[in-house]
Amino acid sequence: MEEFLTFGVYATSITHRVGAILLSFLATQQKIDEMLKIEWYNPSLDRFENKHNMKTLGGSAMSYRKFLKEMTIISVSKSIEDLLNEMNEDLSNPVSFWEITVNPIYYNYMKMIRNMNNCIKHSSGIVKDNNESSNRYLIDECGIKPGFPLEYYEMDYELMVLKNFLFQFDLSSKLLNFRNPWLDIKEENIKEVKNFLIPPILKLN
Repeated sequence: MEEFLTFGVYATSITHRVGAILLSFLATQQKIDEMLKIEWYNPSLDRFENKHNMKTLGGSAMSYRKFLKEMTIISVSKSIEDLLNEMNEDLSNPVSFWEITVNPIYYNYMKMIRNMNNCIKHSSGIVKDNNESSNRYLIDECGIKPGFPLEYYEMDYELMVLKNFLFQFDLSSKLLNFRNPWLDIKEENIKEVKNFLIPPILKLN
């Protein structure tokens, strides 16, 4: 019974944290998409002023998208740290993210995300060819070329957040020897997780 209650506490924390990350990402992305539909052309303005409006709108959207991508990676990384910090208060043998041995689902993928997080924080999101461990991992293990800005890395950010949810549930389940209730969810039916975290009535695509 105590094991069940302990897992329930972690399950609630995971759901609330990852749900908030997903809501923030989807709502911000939707707002940026709406912004790009704004009619920038004004017939009462001259050509120069209209061109300025067009550039301002497009430039702002690009900047906001870059920041959204970075903050989503950072938020996912922090949510993993938060879970392990909570669990290490209860586990007899504290666990380091980089030394996990229970092989949770999407572990290697999350290693990439954690290293991207470090690259964003310490290298301004530019993968540098140096001896810093995160840069070396992204170059040697992920095949990202030196000098590459992570904002242009092709990645489904919504899927990343959903994978984070499944990773954290699997990790906590295995560390507590408890059956993972999301064990049967694979990438092809991962939308079930989205509908669980974000009620469809909110209409966030």
